[in-house]
Amino acid sequence: MHVRAGLTIAALALALAPAALAAPSSAIVSVKDLGTGSGEVWAVLPERPPQCIVVYVHSAGDLSPARYLGWLDYLAISKKCAVVFPRYQAAATGPAPAADLPALRKGLSVGLKYVETVAYGLGENHAAPNLPVIAAGVGYGGTLAFYYAAYAKAWGLPVPVSVDSMFPVAGARAGVPKTPLAPSTDVLIQVGDRDRAGGKPAGQTLWKYLASHAAAKKRYVVVHSTGSLAAVSGAPVKSTSGAENTFWPPLDRFIDSASAAAGY
Repeated sequence: MHVRAGLTIAALALALAPAALAAPSSAIVSVKDLGTGSGEVWAVLPERPPQCIVVYVHSAGDLSPARYLGWLDYLAISKKCAVVFPRYQAAATGPAPAADLPALRKGLSVGLKYVETVAYGLGENHAAPNLPVIAAGVGYGGTLAFYYAAYAKAWGLPVPVSVDSMFPVAGARAGVPKTPLAPSTDVLIQVGDRDRAGGKPAGQTLWKYLASHAAAKKRYVVVHSTGSLAAVSGAPVKSTSGAENTFWPPLDRFIDSASAAAGY
């Protein structure tokens, strides 16, 4: 069971004033809202310089982090990571990669640069250079996480060391990247046995994209429904023990491995 602190003030700030510049939570974290429209991005920062960065890509239609506060809280406070949360959509529409990818790139460029340059805490210390980056995504964001990982170098952004794709939505509209992932990237795809938005067909589309990726660097997991978890499309963002105990530990392992490799 995971224990988390509360982002009460941050949650209120996001709900009542989404354009607020900063929303500290008991001097533990701050939430910085940068940019506008589809290029908007939120940087969720721990009090001290982070040990890693998680790029968290939301599902289609979520135009703010409001539904993901449990994740952001946990990653910033418990895992000591900075989180970059790009909006990437101008409106609550379905997958539209032709518009979404340029917006994703813009938001990530702004958010990642901010994490690197901002001063942390009373000591006003900066993050160490070349922090490990983990890409995590839910739903359509689980597919866009692959796009970011595949195109990061071409976009002038840090290449993520791992990709955690939770209940991805792929297929004709979402597609897959035209460039393979870096051989060193660790990948996890989780699909739900009752997910009708993506499910096994979407997972298999991405798994086929990974055909040339080393077997030791990729995993495909079917999440089966239980009494504490209905493995439907919205399951990864539920604030329940069943969801947290299913979806948080795999990302924990990616973060812990990356942080250890970086000397934290």
